[in-house]
Amino acid sequence: MLILVGGPTLTPYLRERLEDKKKGLGIPLEFSVDPLTIVARGAAIFAGTQVLRRTAAPADPRSSVLTLELVYDPITNDSQPPISGKILNPPSQGLSGFSIEFVNPDSKPPWRSGKVALGANGSFLTTLWVEEGRQNIFKIELFDAKGSPRETSPKEVSVIPGVKPTAAPLTHSVGVAMANGETDFFIQKNTPLPAQRRQVHRTAIAVRKGDQGSAVSIPVVEGQSVKADRNRLIGTLVIPAADMKRDLPANSEVEITIKIDTSRLVTSSAYVPFLDQEFEQVLNLKHEEATPDQLKSDVNFVKSRLASLKKTLKQHEENQDPVPEVARAREILERIEAERMEQDVDATFQAAGTDRDAADKCRQRVQDLNLALDEFEETLQWPELRAQVDGVCKFLREITKQFGKGSDPARAASAERECRQALDARDAKAVRAKIREARNLGHDIWSRDPSYYVDWLKDMEDARETMKDQALADRLLNQGRVAIQENNLVGLKGAIRELTALIPPARREEVSRHRGDTLK
Repeated sequence: MLILVGGPTLTPYLRERLEDKKKGLGIPLEFSVDPLTIVARGAAIFAGTQVLRRTAAPADPRSSVLTLELVYDPITNDSQPPISGKILNPPSQGLSGFSIEFVNPDSKPPWRSGKVALGANGSFLTTLWVEEGRQNIFKIELFDAKGSPRETSPKEVSVIPGVKPTAAPLTHSVGVAMANGETDFFIQKNTPLPAQRRQVHRTAIAVRKGDQGSAVSIPVVEGQSVKADRNRLIGTLVIPAADMKRDLPANSEVEITIKIDTSRLVTSSAYVPFLDQEFEQVLNLKHEEATPDQLKSDVNFVKSRLASLKKTLKQHEENQDPVPEVARAREILERIEAERMEQDVDATFQAAGTDRDAADKCRQRVQDLNLALDEFEETLQWPELRAQVDGVCKFLREITKQFGKGSDPARAASAERECRQALDARDAKAVRAKIREARNLGHDIWSRDPSYYVDWLKDMEDARETMKDQALADRLLNQGRVAIQENNLVGLKGAIRELTALIPPARREEVSRHRGDTLK
């Protein structure tokens, strides 16, 4: 059964459409309650179910009225619910011999809890008896060591029998953005609140004690994407170098705890065993407004991603790649277009300058489109990963055939098998790791032969235009050619090492990948 909420649900056409088994949901509708007030009524009921920590007035040690702090469920489906409490302003002579009793004179028959002795600190725990079908009001009777009654505040508590709603769930997963760009989720979406979890991470960098501006930063994010930058940053737990007792080495353990209470208030804390120090930060899940520049940058980025992925898909389709991922990618693109995601991003961005709600909607649609593109991108990665596995395995077999000795063939066969198994398991992270391992194994085997370094120098010649110092690059390339003519392997290795340092890091990785999949 579906409960309708909001004024538009009063429209007869909408109700008919929702009940329609072909065009709508085809399930019974409940509209006997007022759709305009149902949310407020539900919130009031939920508020009434929360455990109360009740204190009637500020505790005053000089007052003859003893102030009670009580913890109990105001609405409960338990016929004998617990109630606990404590006296906040005990008399100067102490509470030895004091007792408390809860009385419901209106129940049938009248009910008494029996006297419960107070602890030395004024605390107690007992149970009530709740009569069904009515409000139960329990008078509080407190007695001193002589059996004389003492006045309390509050003087009574009220408990109503009823079904207590389940705890409010977390609407988005909360976790930590890691240095590798991935998200480690601590508390998953739909987890009942309050909730908390502790996990151990390690620092990515070393931090020297007292370094101005240096710190260990732990970004806390909210969202559903494994990619950290697709989620919303809630805040950052910072461990400043200025507050550290000593230098903190890289790879040091950090015990991170994230707590979320029923009000969605997030508390993150980090204990560093090496420093024996704990750091804490209170965060809030309320959404902050995006600045116009941020919004413009996000919109341009997501539209650029969409255009690039469309181009990649078109290339696969023109090549008639016979893989299911291409068809799946086409389905994702058609869904993006059917939902008019790109048009919604444009429209809300245009209105964002004058409409705050439009800015929020734009940011949400950008997020929706980015998540859809992540799925698009992850689907299209498989043809490329499969081609990389085929290339690196072929390379490894040829290298092993020409230069392998002893256990090399068995190691190569094992590396190829592990690549294929990771591919079959559809574990992209594992596939990339196994490709690197197979490539490195091929390099190790091939590097025993001088031809490896001769080939490497050819790659350096191809990458010459990207090198930072062209004149130095020419001298080193010439030095390498001379070393080859003179069979000077040490000199050739030295020239290659210096040439590699001249290649920008991004291109250096590209050259490394190329060398791992080809044999010239």
